[in-house]
Amino acid sequence: MIKGLISIIIPSYNYGFLLAQTLKSIEKQSYNNWETIIIDNGSTDNTKEIVEQFTKKDSRFKLLTEKKKGVSKARNKGLQTANGEFIQFLDADDLISENKLKLQIEYLEKHTYLDILSCDTYYFKNDDMNIRYSSFELDDNIVSPEFDEDIYNTIYSLIERNTPICGPVFRARILADVHGFSNDMNYGEDWDFWLKLAFKGYLYGYLKNDLVYSLIRVHNNNTSHEKFKMHESVCVIRKTIKELINENKNLSKRQKKILLKKNKHLETNNFKELFFRNLNNRQNLLILLKHSGIINFIKFIIKALNRKRLQK
Repeated sequence: MIKGLISIIIPSYNYGFLLAQTLKSIEKQSYNNWETIIIDNGSTDNTKEIVEQFTKKDSRFKLLTEKKKGVSKARNKGLQTANGEFIQFLDADDLISENKLKLQIEYLEKHTYLDILSCDTYYFKNDDMNIRYSSFELDDNIVSPEFDEDIYNTIYSLIERNTPICGPVFRARILADVHGFSNDMNYGEDWDFWLKLAFKGYLYGYLKNDLVYSLIRVHNNNTSHEKFKMHESVCVIRKTIKELINENKNLSKRQKKILLKKNKHLETNNFKELFFRNLNNRQNLLILLKHSGIINFIKFIIKALNRKRLQK
């Protein structure tokens, strides 16, 4: 582990057409003590050639190649290679502001009790970076959690919603407790990761600064199947959250009761929406049956049918 160094880990599968923009946003950083590890996750496009354009002129860029094994295994491979005191994850089409790394690392060095420091994240459609939104749905109805350096409040916030993968910078030493990402997850794996760190008691902070932000690109070509898999992953996360709450020894009975009630409410809302959106998709309904169980399956089917009738 090299003091002051930040390791930026980027998995990429067939994102050669956007990856150069991401790497250029790293080149422009006002903080120079970084290494960027790009994991080519079995791409069949020009990802390797794009990355090599950067590795040839700057040794801080490093390329790892492997067969397609999913984003979790790719990020874990990057973590195994990382030399930094700090870690930053990016997806292959994310962008970061010029002062993001510098100001977050300075804040962590000053506030040594913090383990993870998040920041503002905005979403933009394709290449129109000047029009930004606070949510993936391209509206401003949902915002990322702003952590207040309290463990219980952090857990509560993360139960409500995920924090984007590209926002936080964190200390590499905390990985001794949570050994990377769950290898069997390709959707929701980042939420699972942040939750497990929070339940371990690691302290989250939030740097509110107009010069510090990440940008997430929303594509027009997201398929209905991919959207379903993303929402389905929430079913898995909700079960994980329930287990983490029940197993945690540092939460009081009252706190556990509040968190379980909150999680149950959000789980129910997620099921309601999934059933409503997939009433005519037999394959997706069979998947939902597995997650909900037969009694809840019937209940949510009835609710979805009633909602459908009211909208006619």
